[in-house]
Amino acid sequence: MKTAGLTTVVCALALTVACNADRRDSTGRTDNGAAVGTSGESVDVSNADKDFVHDLTVAGNAEVELGRLASTRGGNAQVKEFGQMMVKDHTSAGDQLKQIASRSNVDTGAAAIDDEHQELITKLSALKGADFDREYMKAMVDGHQDVLDKLQSRVDERDRVGVATGQKPKDVNVKPEPANDTLEASLNAWAASTLPVVKGHLEKAKAVKEAVDRGGNNTATR
Repeated sequence: MKTAGLTTVVCALALTVACNADRRDSTGRTDNGAAVGTSGESVDVSNADKDFVHDLTVAGNAEVELGRLASTRGGNAQVKEFGQMMVKDHTSAGDQLKQIASRSNVDTGAAAIDDEHQELITKLSALKGADFDREYMKAMVDGHQDVLDKLQSRVDERDRVGVATGQKPKDVNVKPEPANDTLEASLNAWAASTLPVVKGHLEKAKAVKEAVDRGGNNTATR
């Protein structure tokens, strides 16, 4: 009888361990966090991760829309080129972020463009030429600084090396912050790969803004 009872206890413990292991594997993260299992069941995602996805998706969408405006309404050739770069780079980064979010059923559909960015788009849509250039480049410096701050919260910049105009993003020593779960780790890795590009955008935006403020005559051909 004692032997039979001991056998029953051992089997129960083994079954419990196996179930816990399956739970960790299916969700893609430990009990400290929550994601979405491979079968599609919904589990909790941290507010910090949700906010990060929302804020960076909104900012990226706005950069794309504003970049399209710059390519058509800008008066300075550098401004037009900067706008085209925004469309290309932020579309690519945004697609990558959406793929990460979708794997954990984090909805990015509601994060189109918020009221603040929409007001800016409306304001700039009424301008053209030099007036547009000044307001657009000011917004680009401010906007990229805000995005940079959010990205830096998820990475370890060991030497804080900036990206000067013309340098390649790989010249920056950036590592993602350690994470406790799959979604957080993926977002941190995305931040680490995106941050050098955004730093390059910020440096370029400052340089173009300075030229525009000086009244540079590098106007685009109309």
